[in-house]
Amino acid sequence: MLRNLPATRRFVAIPVCVLSVLLLVSCVRLPPRDRGSVTWQQVGPGGGGRTLIQAISPSDPKTMFMANDMGAMFRSRNAGESWELIGPGGIPTHWSAGRILTHPTRSGLIFLSKYRGFFRSRDDGSTWESVPGSWDETREPRASRGPHFLVFDPVHGNVGAMAHNAYRQRDRAAVFLTRDAGESWSRAKGLGELTEIRGLHVGEGGGCLLVATKNAVLRSGDLGEIWEPCELGSKATVTALAGGAGATGSIAYVATAPVGGRPVLHVS
Repeated sequence: MLRNLPATRRFVAIPVCVLSVLLLVSCVRLPPRDRGSVTWQQVGPGGGGRTLIQAISPSDPKTMFMANDMGAMFRSRNAGESWELIGPGGIPTHWSAGRILTHPTRSGLIFLSKYRGFFRSRDDGSTWESVPGSWDETREPRASRGPHFLVFDPVHGNVGAMAHNAYRQRDRAAVFLTRDAGESWSRAKGLGELTEIRGLHVGEGGGCLLVATKNAVLRSGDLGEIWEPCELGSKATVTALAGGAGATGSIAYVATAPVGGRPVLHVS
């Protein structure tokens, strides 16, 4: 369980080349009779442009969401067989596509992060409401009112974290925490000045919070009251953080790029 983890979290380094070989082997182990029988077809939603974001509801895997750089947002309720245009329902349609997060435990609850706002839907995207906060208190044209990262405890869903990389001004980062599934948010304390956040992780019940910046990974075991650095074994640039794997979401991965060395994947 995450709440029983030691105060200083250690990551085990795995060369990225090893992971690449494993992935390559898994991709080519198709039975001979299946080769050549795989075909592709466009299922959806069309409209031109590039597909930018996708999301699948954890509570109903047949409910899927997609957006593209043309500004529209689509929903499928039959695992992608057909799509319908949703919105705006409270979202200005002329804003560019943002990021979609379907809540891991609450059916119908979705969050949408956009450059000009942060929104919430309680009915799978049919209607939306603004999520106000201090991130709105800016006139800086390069500031982003919507978060760059948004994650929740994958088991219970009450504790969540979001990170802004352009909080009220360009090149200024901030982390916010929630204990009520996103109904209210408060800024995390004790992190100091942050300039670039590259990933977040929330463990079961909020027992482990991880914030990855360009130069370090910080951990809190008390819902963000106290933070301390994780040991990665060597100084390197942190490129990404991904967590939530395993039955209780306790496994986290950190990718680093040492100066003059090979990229490394760390697992805890």
